[in-house]
Amino acid sequence: AAVKCYKNIYKTDCKNIENIKNYIKSLKESKQFDLELVLAKRLIKLQDKKSNYSLLSDAYSDSKQYAQAIKMYEKFLEGNEINGINHSMFGYLYFLLYGETHNPEHAEKSFEHYKKSVEFEPANRLRLKNLTSAASIAKHEDVEYDTWKKYFALGDTTEEEKFAFSMSSMRN
Repeated sequence: AAVKCYKNIYKTDCKNIENIKNYIKSLKESKQFDLELVLAKRLIKLQDKKSNYSLLSDAYSDSKQYAQAIKMYEKFLEGNEINGINHSMFGYLYFLLYGETHNPEHAEKSFEHYKKSVEFEPANRLRLKNLTSAASIAKHEDVEYDTWKKYFALGDTTEEEKFAFSMSSMRN
């Protein structure tokens, strides 16, 4: 219903930035990724503002165009200091890009970004787990194993995580 409403609003005023952003968000929620991307590109043409590049990066990612998503995220961050959340996002995008290309350089970049992300927040369970995955695909078995140990020290683990740690132990 929201998509239909924003579509009608867009038809009435196709240059209203806030309405376009809301329309993009509703398209994302309804998984209409092709249209989301088209509208995000239009938003940039109407308002070439750094914050809009984050929406465009998301739209490219939703459309599984990860290399473009990375470029737009870089443009979004241009001139800003990169924090742990930003490194996590880059790690995630490079991880997805590696899944598409199987290029070892993408695996290595994913690993490096997740590693930097953990430096910002060493006890963050999600970041640690992401680092184990990135270390595994980048073939950094020692880092994968050490990171799993840190993860397990935080407690509350699943059987699946215990299995992944045992596999890492064997590789290491």
